[in-house]
Amino acid sequence: MIDTLGELVPIAEEAGVRIALEPLHPMFTASRSVVNTLRQALDIVAPFPAEQVGVVIDTFNVWWDPELTEQLGRAGRENRIAALQIADWSRDHEHGPFLTRALPGDGIIDLPAILAAVDHAGFRGPIEIEIFNDQLWLQPGQHIADEAMKSMSAILRAISSSRSISEMGRQYSTQ
Repeated sequence: MIDTLGELVPIAEEAGVRIALEPLHPMFTASRSVVNTLRQALDIVAPFPAEQVGVVIDTFNVWWDPELTEQLGRAGRENRIAALQIADWSRDHEHGPFLTRALPGDGIIDLPAILAAVDHAGFRGPIEIEIFNDQLWLQPGQHIADEAMKSMSAILRAISSSRSISEMGRQYSTQ
């Protein structure tokens, strides 16, 4: 993987694009990725300049990691956080694990703690709400965007003691 990144970095640099590696939850190991922890992702990108190669923090994929807070700190110190994707972990996996992400605050992830750690790490970049959920997709897009905005606003208000967290909330987009 490092050799492949080494081949891609000059191409991305020429195109003005930063490459970002996203660790995926271990349930996706067999079909999507062998990079499961933030530590693994950071170790892989370490040989490359931070402005060229970073990592994506996806709450759905990393929330379970016992080293998450420590590795978020490392990612911040190394200026590696390229993007933050937010989704909650639904208790209901009736439709399979890939399509059951929940709106922020509707699941079991401690999103305020993760967002506070990302903020403490110094991240000031884009935030996405990334909801792969076939049941939510049946609803009008504007309704889901409005619900996502309400749920994120509530979470950000809950941790608004940090001004930068509030600023982060104004930057997120929905997918």
